[in-house]
Amino acid sequence: MNTIKDEAGAAPGTITLEEKVAFLKSPETYSTSTGRVETVKTHMSWVFLTEQYVYKLKIPFRYDHMQLLTPQDRYKNCREEVRLNKRLADDIYLGIIPLSVDKEGRLRLGRGERITDWLVKMKRLSADRMLKHRITAAQALSEEELKPAARLLADFYMKAEPEAVTHKEYCQQLEEAVEHTCRELHAPEFELQQTDLTAVCRKQLAFIRDNKGLLSSRIDKGKIIEGHGDLKPDHICLSPPAVIDCLEFDKQLRILDILDDLSFLSLECERLGSPGVGSFFMRHYIQKSGDNPPQHLINFYKSYRAAIRALLTIRHLREQQYRNDPKWRRKTLRYLEMADTYLTA
Repeated sequence: MNTIKDEAGAAPGTITLEEKVAFLKSPETYSTSTGRVETVKTHMSWVFLTEQYVYKLKIPFRYDHMQLLTPQDRYKNCREEVRLNKRLADDIYLGIIPLSVDKEGRLRLGRGERITDWLVKMKRLSADRMLKHRITAAQALSEEELKPAARLLADFYMKAEPEAVTHKEYCQQLEEAVEHTCRELHAPEFELQQTDLTAVCRKQLAFIRDNKGLLSSRIDKGKIIEGHGDLKPDHICLSPPAVIDCLEFDKQLRILDILDDLSFLSLECERLGSPGVGSFFMRHYIQKSGDNPPQHLINFYKSYRAAIRALLTIRHLREQQYRNDPKWRRKTLRYLEMADTYLTA
């Protein structure tokens, strides 16, 4: 194995991200036998999939509410990701492992002379048991298949401790989030229809203004908790039941109404063409918990999440590799259509 070169302009012994990625792409890196290593790059991580395990390497970056510039930053983030995700996938998240350099300057997975980075290690879940795969493959889903994952989520929500938030703070947080989303979507570079955006924003703000008593009652009932924060079909395994990849980098974004968490799942299932699946998860929680929310509150949360998803989707156009791909605009417009429809129904 070749000795790792120092990063140009960096302190001696610095290992570049490119060198780490190249090392982790090699099947020879791993102690358990694997024929090949699949790789996936996300905004925040490089993900390496062997036949049995998944290894996640954080990408160094600084963003509005977080930074992962140093190994210590990434160590803390990896630990937090494992801690949070063990809530709904205890057997899947195995812990964190170091990426080290030995005395000869060669990278090794595990402890060595000097730790240069950290990785999250998980068991690999079967792709054909993930909820999104089952929906997009147009495979029939019975309630018996959905029930273990729905039960896992319902039990999680029912055991969660209520978060300390005042009525005023909660309504203000929702209003500020709506205004921020609308303001960002209005950016001229996105070339979206301004009147449609304004209408969605006004409807959402009007709902908050006219339903402060209802929203406050969610606090009084203990329904504002530290939830998952990114509850998509992509993140739900049906067998064994597990929910992975919660939003780990900002606790404030995980402080939400249980219905908000589940409404995002319902929205995504509907967008993929299976509204009944999302409704089943919502219904199972409501029946098991005794929570009895009005439909217009669920509709608001779905509209609220659809607008946020529209913003996250259209932001892809800021990246060179996506700039000329029309699917991001199509997807954004679909989210905005859904955001409007939920508050019109």
